[in-house]
Amino acid sequence: MEHLLSTSKSSYETLKFFIIFAKSNHTEIAPYVLNFFEKSDSVKDKLSAAAALAQFGEESGYQYIESVFQRFMKQDEDMKNFDFEEFVFIFDEILTNERGQEMIVRFRKEANYDVVWETLEVPDVD
Repeated sequence: MEHLLSTSKSSYETLKFFIIFAKSNHTEIAPYVLNFFEKSDSVKDKLSAAAALAQFGEESGYQYIESVFQRFMKQDEDMKNFDFEEFVFIFDEILTNERGQEMIVRFRKEANYDVVWETLEVPDVD
C-alpha cells in the first residue's frame, strides 16, 4: 500500500491500478485515490484520479473535471498545450457511468470536437 500513497515516477502504474478498481466499483480504494489526487501536481494525473473518484460517485471528482474543462475552453495559460484527447481517454476508459457520458457529449459539443472515421478504400490493382 505504500506504493499507492506516493506520487512517484510510477504514477502511470498507480493510475492503472486505480482505473481497474474504479471500473470494478471497489470503493474501498477511494481514500488512496483521493490521497493521490491531493498530492499530484500533474493535471493529467489529477484528471485521471478525479475520474476514478467520480466513477465512485464522489462529487469532487466531477467538479475538478468540470473546472479543468472550463480552463481548457478559456485557454488559461496552463491549458494552452492541453490536448482534448485527454478528456476523451478519461471518459472512454475511466468515467463510463451515465453522468460521465453525458459530460463528454456536452464537452465535445462545447469544444466543437467531432471524431470522424474514414474508411480506407483498397485500390483496385487488377
